[in-house]
Amino acid sequence: MDMVWKWMTLCLMVYSSTSALAQQAERPWYEAPPYRLLREGNTAFDQGNNQEAMKAYEAYGNLMPNDPRWQYNLGNALFKNGQADSARYWYQQAAQNLNDPNHQSMAWHNLGNSYMQAEDFPKAVEAYKKALLANPKAENTRYNLSYALKKLQKQQQQQQQQEQQQEQQQEQQQEQQQEQQEQQQEQQEQQQEQQEQQQEQQEQQERNQQKNQELTREQAQRLLDALDRDERELQKKKMESGDAPQKRIKKPW
Repeated sequence: MDMVWKWMTLCLMVYSSTSALAQQAERPWYEAPPYRLLREGNTAFDQGNNQEAMKAYEAYGNLMPNDPRWQYNLGNALFKNGQADSARYWYQQAAQNLNDPNHQSMAWHNLGNSYMQAEDFPKAVEAYKKALLANPKAENTRYNLSYALKKLQKQQQQQQQQEQQQEQQQEQQQEQQQEQQEQQQEQQEQQQEQQEQQQEQQEQQERNQQKNQELTREQAQRLLDALDRDERELQKKKMESGDAPQKRIKKPW
């Protein structure tokens, strides 16, 4: 059965009251600007109003740019709002700027979760490892890292299989193309051979016709010569046999 990777609860980072802040304001610290913006953002986030939460966190960030905890909260709001790409940027900013190792671990953990959702397993593994470096006791992160490694291994195996299949397909295509080329070349050679044979036959027929015509003329001449000889021999025989016509002698009366 496939494991299910665990999301860390998107808990928000808030501030505890300090004596210095208590001396400066009679009302509760979380009601004093700009902390009221942070409280309003957290309330909106808990109610699922991510748009209002983002506005409040951004307003707080404009007033308190050096405080990185709003960056983490803004990343959570963006992530829940379906804006994972923007959330990753703020998770990275928070992880790099936060001083508390536990908070750093939370930021890296949620960054890993966002990469898991995008099925970018190599980056998810990297983020979870950084989260564990910041807080080695984070069991959820350890579990997610193990799951991400298994997904990465499976993905690499699938990619390897796909590459092998592509290579096989390419080899088959090349073999088919080569076979087709050889067949075409063979057909061309056969056609050329047939053409040469036809041409040779035609030339032979022409030679035969010419030879037949020459024989016919020669035979006709021999026949004429034979007839002429026969005629002369016949005339000679007649003369020798006395069959030649005689002159009649007239007697006087």
